[in-house]
Amino acid sequence: MRFVLVMACWPVTAGSVAALVRNRAATVLALVLWPLIIERLSGLLLGRLLNIDGLHEMLPFAAARAAMSGAPDTVSQGIDAGFTQTLIGSDLDPWAGLIVHLLYALAIAAAGAWAYCRREAA
Repeated sequence: MRFVLVMACWPVTAGSVAALVRNRAATVLALVLWPLIIERLSGLLLGRLLNIDGLHEMLPFAAARAAMSGAPDTVSQGIDAGFTQTLIGSDLDPWAGLIVHLLYALAIAAAGAWAYCRREAA
């Protein structure tokens, strides 16, 4: 169920980013590079600059990875658990990760709707 909800946020996020950016290539680049590279680097950088330890865990796609992981189940598996947790990039509980990701998706959707309505108003 968590996986389905996270994946349902992707079209909403894509449409909203497209409404904000108004450029297909920039939208695709943003949606590919943000979860893979930019979010991890910006989370580490902002965490060090602001001296906040858990900031990278609260970013949208780290929360989505936590929501889809089943993280509490992996802790008891021993050595692989640390590697899996590093790949996930968040120590959030799966349901908390889902809520964080949904809140980000709603915020991006609201910004995209506002930008779209503002531009398309006569």
